[in-house]
Order: sequence, then C-alpha cells, then structure tokens
Amino acid sequence: HPDLPARRKIFEIGLKDKPCRVDVAELAAMTDGYASAEIIDICEKAAKIPLRERIKEGKPRREIVLADFERVVAERKSVLSGWYPKAVRELTGTEEAGMFQELVEAGEGYVSGG
Repeated sequence: HPDLPARRKIFEIGLKDKPCRVDVAELAAMTDGYASAEIIDICEKAAKIPLRERIKEGKPRREIVLADFERVVAERKSVLSGWYPKAVRELTGTEEAGMFQELVEAGEGYVSGG
C-alpha cells in the first residue's frame, strides 16, 4: 500500500484538471491503507458528486469539496483491510515469514488496528 507521500502524489494525479481545491495532504491522511487504484477511484467518484447534483437537482456548478471525498471514503472500505491483515497473521510465526518480512512489517499496523 502506498505511504503518505505516495498517496499525496496519487491524489495530485487523480485530481489533475478537475475543479478541486481540497488539500491533497488531508486526503492522503484520510486514506491510509487504501491501494493506489482505490485512491484514483475515490477521486473519480468524488468528482461525480457535484456533476450529479447539477444534472439531477439543477444545482449550480461547484468545485469538488472535502465533504465529497469524506462521503466516498465513508461508503467504501479499502479492499486491503480485509485480506491484508489475515495474510500477515497467517505468515507471522511461520518459516515463510522471513521471505515476506516486508509484508509482515508493513501489515503490523493493520493487524493491530492502526
């Protein structure tokens, strides 16, 4: 999973040319544990919210705001949150743990809930 600086960069890429003034550092902080593709998907879904409001409800055009991202993130859990902790638990204490030490170390935060 991407670290904080990588998530910031992914948000910058995902929001390029989109009407948005949300701080990417804040978005990166709220998406710890999300995969790169999930972050791009969050950008796409958040961008559709103002568009949908305009088309369906006749609301005026507006930028993408933090509340749009919060809504999308609240509606979707990271796919990593399901299998990643289980994989780490399965590997910990086995002979294979040494081969996957980076995965085990990275996953410790997921297993402990952090």
